[in-house]
Amino acid sequence: MRATFYGFEIAKTGMQAAQVGLDVTGQNMANISTDGYTRQEVQQSTAPAGVSTSKAASVTRHLAGGGVNVDGIRQVRDDFLDIRYRNTASDHGALSKRVDILSDVAAVFDETEVDGLNSMMQEFYASLQTLSSHAGDVEFSSIARSAAQKITKTLNQYAIRLETIYQQEMTDLNTSVTEINQLMTKINDLNDTIKTETLRGGKINELNDERNLYLDRLSELINIKVQHHSDGTLSVFSGEVTLVDGQNLSYDTLEAKTDANGNVYIENGQGTLNVTGGIIAGSLDLLNGKGGYAATGENAFRGIPFYQKSLDDLAAALKDTFNTLNSLPGEDKPLFTGDSAKTLSISSQWLANANYITPSQTGSLQGENDNILRMIHALDEDIAISPNFTGTFEEFTLDLMVQSGTDLNYYKSMENTAKLLKTTVGNQRESIMGVSLNEETANLVRYQKAFEAAARFLTALDEALDVIINRMGVVGR
Repeated sequence: MRATFYGFEIAKTGMQAAQVGLDVTGQNMANISTDGYTRQEVQQSTAPAGVSTSKAASVTRHLAGGGVNVDGIRQVRDDFLDIRYRNTASDHGALSKRVDILSDVAAVFDETEVDGLNSMMQEFYASLQTLSSHAGDVEFSSIARSAAQKITKTLNQYAIRLETIYQQEMTDLNTSVTEINQLMTKINDLNDTIKTETLRGGKINELNDERNLYLDRLSELINIKVQHHSDGTLSVFSGEVTLVDGQNLSYDTLEAKTDANGNVYIENGQGTLNVTGGIIAGSLDLLNGKGGYAATGENAFRGIPFYQKSLDDLAAALKDTFNTLNSLPGEDKPLFTGDSAKTLSISSQWLANANYITPSQTGSLQGENDNILRMIHALDEDIAISPNFTGTFEEFTLDLMVQSGTDLNYYKSMENTAKLLKTTVGNQRESIMGVSLNEETANLVRYQKAFEAAARFLTALDEALDVIINRMGVVGR
């Protein structure tokens, strides 16, 4: 015969398990709108009956079992989807940063609403044609000089705007690096807390949620790989470099630096990081990308340095071509001065004298407009303006506008695709870890009924015990 109160223990464990289930369901429902919250569920297992035989080996006790054990409360989360989500977040972060900066770069060269460099080249060409018919006329010479001055000021403006974009992006990069360092500090602190709570047998689900939120944000900033450890801690890597060491509860501080060639890179205590994803990767592409000017091992993305060097080459070609045409044998007569797009300007001599353009390159008077025609021809002629381009000045400016617009449209398309993929994977992950009101309502009813059933079982046992104690053996009294 079983122990008298054996059934009460079964009923008690059933009520306790149902209470835990109600508490977990309430926690899930309370956090249905909490960002990063992971749905929790009770882990239960049947409790063994204990000793199954009496002291008399021939007598066997028929026991139903010991009730139910609550083994723990686990988070419903898919590690594989976490990896996929963070990879897609890293890709999207890099592409979105490229789109942001390329939008600013493309706006520099865009001439859809306002006249830009290409229009100024056309105006200069037209003014020289008009001047060729009125050589020596100060009025038409002034118009040609004014058109040339517009080109120099437009180039100056383009160069300054690109420099401003570069400086702003350097500021944004340092801000992103600072945020990464803050996130690594928080993850390391949580590693310490989680390790302590795990050893004590404490509850760490909410701590895991907070740490996962930091990891999600970190993946948007830089490419990461996460390795979990048995003590509840985790390590974070970027490429082969350890960012957070969960085993030693340590982390390294990142820093953005610039080398002697002007290339920006990210460094920590272990060396230079090979950044391949996240907002940091997008920033480095735009800050270091030299396009066709890149040497072996340098970034070949068409970034800000590419457009800056292109404008400098245009300014140099423009200055060299027209200064050469305007010079006399043994005498330099510069029309332009300056060694970059930012510093290119009309020479002081031309500024003081509108008729500074020499009528004839040889100094002869074979025709008053001889050299003016040579300048017109130079604007029509294919010139090696840069190592990557041979053509007219107008074609070169048009090519810069087309390249910036084409790159922007391409990366906008790529960014939209990456955003869609990130949303899709995020929805898949949310379908597993997110709280469903319908499902939790069903669980609420299930645990409520389980509690009521266990309580009713307890009442039935109590009534049976009452019969044994108070009503058995009273007949005939």
